[in-house]
This record gives sequence, C-alpha cells and structure tokens, in this order.
Amino acid sequence: MKFPYFYALISLIVSLFFASEIKAEKYALIIAIGDYPDAGGWSDISSANDVPHVKNALLCLGFENENIVVVRDAAATKEQILFQFSQLKNRVSQGDIIYIHYSGHGQQVVDDNNDELDLLDEAIVPFDSPLKYESGINEGQFLIRDDELGALTYELRKVIGQEGQLILVLDSCHSGTGTRGLGKVRGTDKLMAPKDFVSIGSTEKSMQISMESAQNLASIASFFGSSAKELNYETIDEQKNTVGSLSYAISSVLANMNEAFTFEELFDLVKLKMKKIAPMQHPQWEGPKNTLVFGQKAFENNEFFAIANIIDEMNVEMSGGTLSGVYVGSKIDVFNKKDNTILVSGEVISARLTNAMVQLENEVIFSENTPYGIKISSYAYPNLKINLAVSLSEIEKWNPLYEQIISIPNIEICEENADFYMLDADDNAVILSTKNGQILSKMYNEDLGSNEKLLSFKKSLLSYMQANFLRSYNNLNPRINCDIEILNIDPDSEEVVSTFDPLKDVMKPGDCIKFKITNNGINGAYVSLLDIQPDNYINLIIPPTELGYTAEEYYVKPGESITSHFIIEIAEPFGEETLLLLASREPQDLSGIISTGGQTKRGFSELDSFQQLLLSSYGNVQQRGTKIRQSKREIISTKTLFFDIVNKSN
Repeated sequence: MKFPYFYALISLIVSLFFASEIKAEKYALIIAIGDYPDAGGWSDISSANDVPHVKNALLCLGFENENIVVVRDAAATKEQILFQFSQLKNRVSQGDIIYIHYSGHGQQVVDDNNDELDLLDEAIVPFDSPLKYESGINEGQFLIRDDELGALTYELRKVIGQEGQLILVLDSCHSGTGTRGLGKVRGTDKLMAPKDFVSIGSTEKSMQISMESAQNLASIASFFGSSAKELNYETIDEQKNTVGSLSYAISSVLANMNEAFTFEELFDLVKLKMKKIAPMQHPQWEGPKNTLVFGQKAFENNEFFAIANIIDEMNVEMSGGTLSGVYVGSKIDVFNKKDNTILVSGEVISARLTNAMVQLENEVIFSENTPYGIKISSYAYPNLKINLAVSLSEIEKWNPLYEQIISIPNIEICEENADFYMLDADDNAVILSTKNGQILSKMYNEDLGSNEKLLSFKKSLLSYMQANFLRSYNNLNPRINCDIEILNIDPDSEEVVSTFDPLKDVMKPGDCIKFKITNNGINGAYVSLLDIQPDNYINLIIPPTELGYTAEEYYVKPGESITSHFIIEIAEPFGEETLLLLASREPQDLSGIISTGGQTKRGFSELDSFQQLLLSSYGNVQQRGTKIRQSKREIISTKTLFFDIVNKSN
C-alpha cells in the first residue's frame, strides 16, 4: 500500500530536479573603477556613474538584485577581481546567463606569450596597477591581460555549458593619442613597456577574448567601447552625470528590450546610440550573430510601470524613468490591473534615471486594495541638445559670438566633458572643437562685425548636431520593415554589376550606384531616403524632387521591391557616409524642410513627430521648450546603413 506514495514521491523529486535544471538563473559582475589612487598616476574617470545605468538595465531584464555583484574602486584590486570571478564560478550552473561589465581604464602591455602580431596585449587596469612601467617593480603584473580575461571567461563558459550564455562589456580603451581631445578618456597611450620597446604595427581589435566554441561551452559575446586605435570618451546622461559612452548606450538599449534581439541586432542598436553620443568612436563586438540575447524567453519586459509612490490626489511617482525611455512630456494612463480599465490620465513633469513624477489630470483617491499600473500612451522624445563648454579668457570680447551660440534652443552650457568646446586660439581667435579635438570652425576678432561669419560659425555647430541626430535616429517596427541594398552599376551599360557589401567594400569617387528597397513587413509603406555626408551635409535622395517626383510615388507593397531609376556617381568628401531609410504608412514630405534649411511654411503642429524632430534640429528658436511626442510607434520605421568613401589612391 505504501509503494504508490513512494513512486509518487520519486516522480515529484525527479520533476523538481529537471525543472530546476531548465530554469536559467541570471548573474552579473559589475567592476567600476574611477577613483584610482593618486600614486598610481591614473586620471580619475566617472565609472561610478555607470553603475546605476548598468544595474537598473539588468533589473529591467529580470536579474535579481542579490545576483548582481558590484565591485568598486579600492575594492577592485587584481586579487579581488580574480576572487570575484572564482566566486561567480562557484555560484553558476548549467544553463545560466552571465553578464560581466567593466568600466575603467585600459592599457597595452608587452605580450608575454608571443600570441600578438603587434607584440602587445590589451589589458584592463585594476585599482592597484600603476600607470608607468618600472623594471623589477611594475612590469604589468597588476594588469589583467586579454589572455587572462579569456581564460577566466572560458572557465565560466565550461560551467554554464552550451545552454548558457556569457556577455562581456568593456567600457575602456587601450590606445590612441592621449594628448588630443578635451573630454575624459578611459585609457592611455602610455605602454606598459620599457622605453626602448618597439611595437610592430597595431591591431584593430580592442581586446582579443577567446571566442572558442565547443560542444560543452556556452556562447560568448564581447562588446568594446572603441577600436584599439581610438580613444574611448565619456558622455553626459539626462541627469547631467558624466558616464561611459558604451555603458550608457548598451544600458539604454537593454533596458528597452521589448522583444528578443539577436546579438547582431543588439550591436546595431548600440552602434546607432553611440553615433549620437560618441560619433568619432567605432565600437566593436565579437560573438554569435544570430543567437538571441539572453535566450528566447529569458526575460519578460512588462509593457507597464508601477506606481512607486502616491504623493497626493494629483501627483504620483512611477517606476520608469529616462533609462526606460520615459521623458518629460510623456503622456500616461493609470489603469486597474484587475480589469484593465483606465482610471485617469496624466503627464510626466520630471524624470530621473529610474523614476518619474506624474501630474494627473484629475484628483484621484487611490484604494489600498486595488493593483494599479501605468501605461505610456504617448512617448515624448528627449530634447535635442548640445552640451557646450565655454572656456574663453575674455568672454565679453567675444560677446556677439557668444550671444549667437546661446540663442540656439538646443544648447546647454556645462563645465566639463561637453560635446563641444569654445576655446581661445593663439592667434586672437576662437575655435569650436569637438571633445575629441576636431576643429569645426574658427573666428577671428576682426570678423565679429560680420553677420555672415557669425551665422557660419553657428551653422557649423548646428550641422554637426543635426547630422549626428540623423545618424543615430532609430525606430524599429516589424509591421513596417523595409531593407535597403546598394547596387554597383556599370556607368556605360547602366546594368547591375554586383551588390555592395558595406562591411567589406568601400566606395571611391567615380563609382556609380543605385538603391534597391525591399518591403519585408506585412504592411505597405512609403519610403524616403536621406544621405548624411561625412561633412554633415544632408541630401534627400528619395524622392528625387529635383526630377519632379513626390513622396507619394515611392510606395512599396509587402513582399515587393523597387529600384531607383536614377544613377548616383560617388564623389568627395571622404569618410563615413550614412544612409537613413524611412518607411511609413503616410508619405514623408521632407523636401520642404531640407530645401529651406528648416524654414518651412508648414505649421509645427501640422508635421508628424519625425518631421517635427527634423525641423527642431535646425535650431529654430520658436520651438524652444516644445515637447515632441510620438503616439504610435508604428508610424515610422527606420534602417541605417554606413559605408566608407575613400580616395582612389588608397
């Protein structure tokens, strides 16, 4: 009589055992070092400000707070970092997900096992690793090399197995010219090497973490803030805190994952985000392109937010903030989660990283026994802004120029780590520089009386900002999903020769191309194509209004393609060109805005959200303080393609 119960018990134990194996846990290790010891020689950086971005993004994706370990500053010695890796290895098991994030300095060190073509290893810099090489004292033994980091992650991948997944994010840099540029940089050009050491060439890879794949190993995806030849600059978040550009970009993308992305799609979104905040950097990644981030069902990102605090009958605090895309001006609905009925609407009046204050339209008496939620009915776009630092010895002397610049509604003055700087030049002039040292414009004192030259100086700033806005603009929707291809054309026969691969191929002056646009969505779409040149000049390619065509004529049905009937010949300037394909349910009439330089006669309220954004990027003073909202994300969908134009002699 006892046997049935015995078998039932065994069956229960077995089912629980397999259930525990199937359920993947998520673990994270965040290493943030910014306050290095003075004796070490490293400059302080803002890694501590990265932690809230990274941690809250992981919480949005279902990571438990107790499974997120943060190691900061003095606690992040090499010994302690290695200890945390061993602790992590002891905690994880088959099928788990691991996220490792490093914010700090990076450095190159003499290769110690002859596996680098340039004779240098890349390394991250623990708290106790000094900057300078000293024979017999500091020869790089306190650094954590890419080889060592690869071995550490390899051991973790063995434990979590092929059903597991490991993501490694390194917000640091290892080379570049440290004396160039004005913003805070993560890394150095000073090698951990004797003075007489000579490197052989250089590598494009930021770090060379082992991507080895085997049947019993978890997949690994590694993300880097810049290439090995570039500096990795910090940026400023919506709360005016200085943060790492990669940390900010990847956290923003992860926190807003409402559907499963592949690693390649994730990197594309991160790259677009960084085009705006760090346009001169080229973030890198390695990993499995078509593998889903955190697995198909590894997270459930709710479409609603919670009421974090009831202030009074007219004001509440919600759980979502700028990290989740909630900005001032967003419209919300408070609803009853039991029956999904809307109780009251409201508007976001202030927003921080993970919470926001909402002013309700009507007074509400909230019940303690009712579960409430908040849905966004209309997302407001963040303000298009430029962070400008003004460092002039005689600001009164340059007042006409200064007044022109601060009249731009997009300008926000800050003290350091700005996007742009106005600086004294040696020859009685003022220069406008990006934070990486690129000079956009220069004005001499005798030119202050020329309104034309004042406007030219101002326009150089606006053009740069506008081009970066378009390069980084992103709005994805599977219902309106159009792709673009570049076709190489024989100029004599006008026949298609090949399809251009932007990842492998380059363009040269004289090359001839056409564009092929395919609708892979389930709805028909009107398409427009913008071209952003390396010198920030913007062209409207489709529709070709100069040939008499209109936006209404460029409609693509689901499953069909259209090819441009005109040929474009490639010309200077050299550099990275950007194509922005816009697909929408209504035709996009952008020619009036672009051809007039933002002086369109159409009223601001007559334009859709993208057209309003485009118009505001021209720095029209009348739009100061105007909130731009997008009520339906399916209105417009975008695809961005980058390619390089090089000199024929290269």
